[in-house]
Amino acid sequence: MLFKVFVSAIGVCLAFNAVAVTGIGTSSTTPLETMSPSLQSVLAVTEKRLSATFSEAMLTPDSTTPGNYIVSGLGVGTLVPSPTSVSGGPAVFTLDWASGEMRDGVSLTLTVSGMQDAVGNPINSAANNASCAGRGAAPVFSDLMVMPPKAGLGERVAITFSVSETLQADPEVTINGHPATAPYGKAETYLYEYEVQEDDPLGMAVIHISSADLAGNVGTLNNTSALEILEESEDLPLWGWPFAAALLLVLGLMLLWRRRLGGARVWTEWTKWTGGHHRRGMFFLFVALTLACSWAFAQAPTVSKVTMTQSPNATSTQVDIYYDLDAPNGPCAITVSLSKDGGADGYSYPVTSVTGDLAEVTTGTGKHIVWDIRADYPEEDLPQARILIVADDGAVQHTLTYLAGPGGSIDGQFSLQQTVNHGADGVQVTAVPDEGYGFLQWSDGVLTAARTDTNVTADISVMASFIQLPPEVTSFNLDGGAGTTLDLLVTLDNTATNNPAEYIVSEASDFAGAAWQA
Repeated sequence: MLFKVFVSAIGVCLAFNAVAVTGIGTSSTTPLETMSPSLQSVLAVTEKRLSATFSEAMLTPDSTTPGNYIVSGLGVGTLVPSPTSVSGGPAVFTLDWASGEMRDGVSLTLTVSGMQDAVGNPINSAANNASCAGRGAAPVFSDLMVMPPKAGLGERVAITFSVSETLQADPEVTINGHPATAPYGKAETYLYEYEVQEDDPLGMAVIHISSADLAGNVGTLNNTSALEILEESEDLPLWGWPFAAALLLVLGLMLLWRRRLGGARVWTEWTKWTGGHHRRGMFFLFVALTLACSWAFAQAPTVSKVTMTQSPNATSTQVDIYYDLDAPNGPCAITVSLSKDGGADGYSYPVTSVTGDLAEVTTGTGKHIVWDIRADYPEEDLPQARILIVADDGAVQHTLTYLAGPGGSIDGQFSLQQTVNHGADGVQVTAVPDEGYGFLQWSDGVLTAARTDTNVTADISVMASFIQLPPEVTSFNLDGGAGTTLDLLVTLDNTATNNPAEYIVSEASDFAGAAWQA
């Protein structure tokens, strides 16, 4: 029996020795897939931003490459086909455009290409696009003003207003359904004229303004409080139309000024200065223009007729810039800057790769600058480019201010304030005392009432002092050192011997040794 067991054990050992020796193990659960990813949806977040959602995590950097995203359709508005930047991930991405906007409520389509999911499966070409409604902002009309605010049959009124962005065309403006005209054309601030019609109903007129921005978003403004139609034109104040005519002139000059200096930046700074109160600002502008026309010591240089043309050269491309310069104070230094969106960005982009009429430029026409645009801004599409030229004549100006203290006034052609160039001369002013007063001196020590400041190298602000005279004194002159009297009684507190009948006196405490002269 024992033998049988032993033999059986040997048989078992021989059986196990007949197979190879191996080890085994198992991995954790790991997904494997060969399904192609798809673009599930797109959503307009703002007028310049889309959100794109994919069916799964996507591989970078292809999923963040702007050129792999293309938008199309009427809802695109003024967006360029590809976004400026793409961020986010791995399955949801944000697409941003630097400029432009969508058309609100109108469909657009996003198409993607050149992408893979996290394991390398290419985008499904049958599911690589999605659509949504665009999101845009309508233009806003504001600062509506009508001058005069009341008008009768046949009277003309001036209508001004501002708009928040560039429009496709001049706004449509109607008064009680009748069209108004735009004598100065398109700008960020508009000026229209309207003549009161025979069938205009009496009372407050209905003013309607509407237009679309470049993306097609339509904005409107309705007003029933800015203009009142009267039955008789005689009821209008006499100043109404002349003031409106003056306002037309001022606004026309302002529009030309804004076009020359570059659009929205000027209006923004003007708004800041007037605190947003344009009615008050218009008055101040009118006064300032009137004063500027009547008195100017130092005229600023003027740049006009600025043009630019892009053309190829031997190696790349160049922009030829031409301008005219009026430099009454001498040669100017010229700087050039760029706007990428028609002036709304304030010409914030520098232009540095330039040659030509840039330094010591004198008055003349046809000044020429050559700009190597690729050196400054390579690989860019600038459909709304504008350039700004600034001329600096280096002139330093100083302000001369003359004030009068109590008892007098200042007389002269430019009596209160003058502006002169550095090193130039002012014009004469005179301190004039009131009746019963005499001129004492200027606050800077000048003793003559009439003064002319010459070779001015700094601002001057001085005040004339006056002294009230006793009744017996008819005049006073500190420079002469004495006054003139009709009946002067003087009491001397002194000690003398031998009863003298005449004295020699002085204000000096150490006065001595004086003698009469024959």
